[in-house]
Amino acid sequence: MSQYTESGMTFEYDADYVFLPEQSPTYQNLVKNNSIKSCDFVWLKGNKLLLIEVKATAPKKVQDLQTYIQEIHFKFIHTLLLYLGLKFKRPFKVQTTLPTELSTIEIGKVKIIPVLIVRNYQNAWLPPLADSIRETVRGIRKAYCLEDILVLNEELARTQGFIV
Repeated sequence: MSQYTESGMTFEYDADYVFLPEQSPTYQNLVKNNSIKSCDFVWLKGNKLLLIEVKATAPKKVQDLQTYIQEIHFKFIHTLLLYLGLKFKRPFKVQTTLPTELSTIEIGKVKIIPVLIVRNYQNAWLPPLADSIRETVRGIRKAYCLEDILVLNEELARTQGFIV
């Protein structure tokens, strides 16, 4: 098992089931001159392909929240497109080999779920944050047949087996 710490939370996973976009040579080459963003993980758990973004905090003011949500929205889009590009062997200048299980899955047979984990966030704050993100990502959810976004704090992420 491998471990990765992000925003003060430790994730434990089998490396054959996780792609860390920011560590990939393809992403590093693309990000140099472009406005490419990525989530922290692409994780295959059972029949679910999870696009996971991890944050230490989230703003509580509406005006700050919109910028935050827009950034997460782009991370989900760019990560999904990067993963699909690598999976279907698009001709990137620098190639990355996906982990075994992620390169061989039948993409039409898995549920693709965007996940946001915010470490320092109270349970009561999660529903309004989830509703705001849900509204913003509605278009990509429909266009790519994604499942509903999952918004968790550290406590819920631990309960659901994302972190140790």
